[in-house]
Amino acid sequence: MIRVPSGIRASRRAFTLIELLVVIAIIAVLVGLLLPAVQKVRDAAARMQCSNQIRQFGLALHNYHTTKQGKLPSFTAANPLQQPFIALLPGIEQDYVQKNYFTSTTALPVNAQIPIFGCPSDRTFTPSGIAVGSATWGVISYGANLQVFNGTPTITTAFAHGTSSTIVFADKYSLCLRNGALGGTTPPDVGNVYGWNLLSFLPATYADDYAPMIGDTVGGTSPHQVATPLITTPWNKEQVANCGVASSAHTGATNVCLGDGSVRPISTDIDSVVWGALLNASSQVPPQGDW
Repeated sequence: MIRVPSGIRASRRAFTLIELLVVIAIIAVLVGLLLPAVQKVRDAAARMQCSNQIRQFGLALHNYHTTKQGKLPSFTAANPLQQPFIALLPGIEQDYVQKNYFTSTTALPVNAQIPIFGCPSDRTFTPSGIAVGSATWGVISYGANLQVFNGTPTITTAFAHGTSSTIVFADKYSLCLRNGALGGTTPPDVGNVYGWNLLSFLPATYADDYAPMIGDTVGGTSPHQVATPLITTPWNKEQVANCGVASSAHTGATNVCLGDGSVRPISTDIDSVVWGALLNASSQVPPQGDW
């Protein structure tokens, strides 16, 4: 029998308990360092996706005014097909939804699942929609600026201080707070309903609670009173947003689409007067200050 010299004999020894604990501790530290980085990457990807989606609304709007000889959709039009997010459905390849769920006289309850209507960062968004009375309505993670889509706007009249400094669309939570709690008590459910229409959906009393819009008058006596300056800044809290204002689940910023079709993030710490000027499409004075 051949003997292996003891000097080159393989050494086999198990980990001691201390060594094992050290290895586990190192792995735990590495995981702790890795998770925030992964979360940041995920947040950045979600923000980019939301940015791309809101850009589609801007492109659809420009296609709309081109085919309609300069006319724009309107929140206050008698025809529900003029409501911005209904009017723009063909521009985002959702002709079927517009033709089969809406008519010129009524906005029917719609729960069509439209992929770009839900921002992945919006934790309140539900593809199944929300119940309003006996109907179920689809919701959206974005809002359109009332100051642009009010009355009978056109591409030449709706932007008094230019398209490049006027907000048209912005992030907005699909569900909001009313009476201090999600859902409130009257009406039972409150959400950003993309099929909403002032004249055919609900009484004007609840306009702000259901309309997928931003830029309404703060403390106004009418749901659609136009005032200047608008001083409502984006809502960015760890809770469901207030109704009627832009709101973002992205850390520190709200995605907005400007009238020229460009998309950019705006800090939620923006000066309220500057934010109001960006919304106030009818003012000939452009926003003054950093944004």
